[in-house]
Amino acid sequence: MPEEEKRYDRQSILSQWDEGTQEDLRNSRVIIVGCGALGTNTSATLARAGVGELTIVDRDFVELSNLHRTALFNEADVGRSKASVVQERIEEINSDVRTEALPTDLDPLNAERVLKGHDLILDCTDNLLTRYLLNDFSVKFGTPWIYAAVIETMGMTMNVNPEEGPCFRCLFPERPPSGTLPTCDTAGVINTIPQVISALQSTEAIKYLTGKKVNTGDLLTFDIWARDLSTVRVEKDDECVCCGEEKYQFLDSEVGQTSHSVCGREAVQINPHMEEEINLDELAEKLEGLGSVEARDVLIRFEVENYRITVFKDGRAIIEGTEEEQVARSLYSKYIGN
Repeated sequence: MPEEEKRYDRQSILSQWDEGTQEDLRNSRVIIVGCGALGTNTSATLARAGVGELTIVDRDFVELSNLHRTALFNEADVGRSKASVVQERIEEINSDVRTEALPTDLDPLNAERVLKGHDLILDCTDNLLTRYLLNDFSVKFGTPWIYAAVIETMGMTMNVNPEEGPCFRCLFPERPPSGTLPTCDTAGVINTIPQVISALQSTEAIKYLTGKKVNTGDLLTFDIWARDLSTVRVEKDDECVCCGEEKYQFLDSEVGQTSHSVCGREAVQINPHMEEEINLDELAEKLEGLGSVEARDVLIRFEVENYRITVFKDGRAIIEGTEEEQVARSLYSKYIGN
């Protein structure tokens, strides 16, 4: 038996598989946005299943607190780019899978360039702003995506195919005000629920990529502590701002420098939304003598004035040691530039 057939023989004998199913997976291109608890589990599952090409997008780096609930990371990875680590692990799991790591912040300026050309988008993020952006792109360009989220002991997922059913804004018409929803920092998350929701998301992805029947518009919610599984039917809203009126408010917005607090720690992310990458070697040389500088993968870490500043090639910086955005912006301007 050829090596490839040996690798996939346990799934290939499933009654749900036919002669062309594995080849369909091999020819698929999937982009996974977010490499935390959901993204690491989902990327590992799809790589093992034989999806041909995976693009991994995540703006953050590995922290010790991530190890509690993520797959693929270990202690030696702390401080490294999440996307880069996931790419390395996938290549170790299945060398036939083509991978691309994008350690960047998905935003309106780069969304079309990053997302185009993929058969399916998988949402493994931890914020609604990115989900509204994914939804805008999905509706505008007709690319299906699968929403997934976890918090506390609960998780939920929904298939979004704008050509067949409701979009995300049919379910959540408006973005809730900042601070009104629980986060991993305020509510926590049990480490078993991401595995369950990832398994559901990955299974739906496999079904879609192989042309099997997929339910669109059913919001599935599972509380793993209470063992409570429920499904709510979401109806398409003809007056929906996005799929009804075809207004893409999040995709079409003009973005300058943005900042926001980072879930789970005393930190602020600054994103200048630069079109060109910065030269990390030159920046490291510039910062030498001002504080402690460490270069790792696609980032450098700079410690000064009781702050730790992690700078990525796309110009983003995560500034630890403050929750005040104005302080973080001032530090960014002082040490990195406007």
